Amino acid sequence: MKFFNMTLENNLFFLLLRGRLKLLQDLEVGLTVIEYGKLLQKFIIAEMGFEKLIKRIGIFIVFLVVQTLCDTI
Repeated sequence: MKFFNMTLENNLFFLLLRGRLKLLQDLEVGLTVIEYGKLLQKFIIAEMGFEKLIKRIGIFIVFLVVQTLCDTI
């Protein structure tokens, strides 16, 4: 996904990440409920991917800290 591409999907994605995507009426665009549901499903899957990435980075940092402590002892 290009972060600077100002498409509708990217705008909705950033709104979801900021926690500002509340109701269909808040969007003020002509989306049908089905289109909204499809887009929301994509964003939930993407958000789950970010959570997994953050967990993996956290585990890697803990591993590096433990390895550094073992090397110094």
